[in-house]
Amino acid sequence: MSKAHFVLLPKSGLFGSAEQGDADAMRAIPHVQAAERALPAHLEMAGRHAIRVLDSVSEVGPKLVEMDQSAGHALAGRHVPGPYRLFHVKYYRPAAIHPKDFNPKGLAEAQVSNADIESLSFTLTDSVTGNPVVGAKIAAYVDFSKQKGSPPVVTDNSGTATVLWLKTIPTIESLYIFSPEPPIYWGIYRTNLAVTGSFSFAIEPVVPTSGDGLTALFPKTNFLADSGVLAGIVDTGVAQHPALNLIGGENLVQGEEAGDYGSSGNPHGTHVAGLVGAKGLMQGIAPGVKLRSYRVFGKGAENATNFAILKGVNAAVRDNCDVVNLSLGVNEEDKVLEEAITHARNHGAVVISAAGNDYGAPVGYPASYPICVAVSAIGRVGTFPKGSQPDGDVTSRHGTDPLNFVAAFSNIGKSLDFTGPGVGLISTVPGNAYGQMSGTSMSCPVVSGCAVCILSQDGALLKAKRDRKRSDKLVAKLKKSASLLGFAPTDVGNGIPAC
Repeated sequence: MSKAHFVLLPKSGLFGSAEQGDADAMRAIPHVQAAERALPAHLEMAGRHAIRVLDSVSEVGPKLVEMDQSAGHALAGRHVPGPYRLFHVKYYRPAAIHPKDFNPKGLAEAQVSNADIESLSFTLTDSVTGNPVVGAKIAAYVDFSKQKGSPPVVTDNSGTATVLWLKTIPTIESLYIFSPEPPIYWGIYRTNLAVTGSFSFAIEPVVPTSGDGLTALFPKTNFLADSGVLAGIVDTGVAQHPALNLIGGENLVQGEEAGDYGSSGNPHGTHVAGLVGAKGLMQGIAPGVKLRSYRVFGKGAENATNFAILKGVNAAVRDNCDVVNLSLGVNEEDKVLEEAITHARNHGAVVISAAGNDYGAPVGYPASYPICVAVSAIGRVGTFPKGSQPDGDVTSRHGTDPLNFVAAFSNIGKSLDFTGPGVGLISTVPGNAYGQMSGTSMSCPVVSGCAVCILSQDGALLKAKRDRKRSDKLVAKLKKSASLLGFAPTDVGNGIPAC
């Protein structure tokens, strides 16, 4: 009998209703404490389907359970016998443009002889030191829209890699070269590149003081550093960095140490945190704001479960975070996170989420839920080196200022609330370094930072009771501050907020 994991929720809300008795019903299911996880509790659901509790938020709250796979699939998404709801575990990815997403294929599958294939040599060096750049990814496309091209390669210790190419194709339609992680280089982007036997590129390192789309669109901040506003980053973990005012956090990944809330190995969360509140060589929207890290991605993991994210959002609410940043998403509904975000909003915290990077597709989840603040991405020409990797995200959909454009990767639609710069943004990365990244993952913390700034300037709202009225008022103030900049609402929602 095959087993699978599911999320068990009360019949209503995140922690059940005492009036309806479902809180007591959840309490009857043993709450798994950390010390008890070696001996998980068991429960018989409807007298037929034995489940095992693997993890739980509280006695009356959500639980991660294991049960028969077929029985769980039959029950998931509807009320199960008794005062419970059962849902599938879903998996979320960071909403940043990542080299792993660039995997052209087709050349290796073509019915061609070895005589028709040539080897193209690529050599990459640091434009400042002249040293080889090791571990950079090269993706060469015949047709980017159809994801056809040569299988990607990575530069070796000499900074060199070999791309296989068809002799009958005289040009590389689209060439992407990505910085090794952390992304401390700008990368390369070229189109209609004439094929020769070898190519050499000098890649520019990121200079944190050089400016980017964030500094261009937000040249100053009105953040009041002594206000006490607290921002929660639910992500891949935030590394200690001299530019960040990281005051604590928690690791919500099952089986890992709760106190290990630093980077999972992915620089994403640290980069996001810097855009909210870095102070120093580069400045986030709210420089020096108090940050808490809620790591929901396991060490080296590419995905996070909805249960871990639910726990992260709940922990941020428990710790009195005012703004919670979710730079992650999926393309299908997930009632589990909708409940978590509703709980946060009802307790005075605003959850802000990335719209997704599916190149013009509808806004993903959880951003598209009305209870969540959804953020798309725009960019600004001239804020990253010409011919660098972010150049591939430029479109002709301009605002009133022709330098501003809708990012090619950004999801769009009527569900959007705001937009922010998200193309080639410089921010903090692990190792006390700085790097550049693109995605709605980057525009999302810009809007989170704007919410932090606005709240810092409103002492009465900051001290108000932590309820739905408080969080709704903060969102209303964000909307009032926003400007469309000449873009269509379906691309930017209410536009870009002020800070």
